[in-house]
Amino acid sequence: QIQSVPQSFLWVNTFTVSDMGEPHTQEHLLIGKGNKGRNVNSTEGMSMGQSNASTYQTLTNYQMNTSAGSEVFYKLFGEYLDALLNPDYTEEEVRREVRNWGVTEDADKSLRLEEKGSVYNEMVSSTTQPNRRFYIMAKQMVYGEKHPLSYNAGGSPQGIREMKPDHI
Repeated sequence: QIQSVPQSFLWVNTFTVSDMGEPHTQEHLLIGKGNKGRNVNSTEGMSMGQSNASTYQTLTNYQMNTSAGSEVFYKLFGEYLDALLNPDYTEEEVRREVRNWGVTEDADKSLRLEEKGSVYNEMVSSTTQPNRRFYIMAKQMVYGEKHPLSYNAGGSPQGIREMKPDHI
């Protein structure tokens, strides 16, 4: 009986099948890409709403709320569910969100090719942290290298490089 802003917490069982990070990529695509994902983001901003998503070893969760009242919440919640259940992102959005090549300008004004992509950049950063590397190695020691619970749910940089839209 605690009064608070209207909110939801959903989770989906998302078992990992490789180190390519399919569940993590899907999390990014569902709430940010395609016309429906972009619409949710626009509506959320205008509805005083907030959302967040996280991918774990066996599930992905989606949280959202709004302080604009229940009528606005249910409209936003409906759009959010539609984006999750009926995505309309494109294969090109998958390629760009996962990993792609881009041109970067260095301080000396020279240009170079660089690997980019939200999922790739996030996981490169994550896998360089010593505690994260220890966690990944410990899972492999406990479960073995090809066990679903030993895979990196977010994706390893090497695995992400192999991912294609068909894998999603």
